Amino acid sequence: MWAPARPAFLEGFSLYAHTHLHAHDRQGLERRCRYGARGALALERLSRAEDGRIAWRMKRPLPDGTTHLHQ
Repeated sequence: MWAPARPAFLEGFSLYAHTHLHAHDRQGLERRCRYGARGALALERLSRAEDGRIAWRMKRPLPDGTTHLHQ
């Protein structure tokens, strides 16, 4: 049966309440718990630039070729 997506957005975070687990789906519950407990940032993609700023390596370059964001 088709059901519309039910997204919620708050302060830069999003949640899709369209996921359903059956009462005894232990593997599905474990996957959801692992997903929710993971870190918000992949630490292996953080580094310090030569000028001392924090650099974040993106998964894919932007259309202009940018590969890192700096803070």
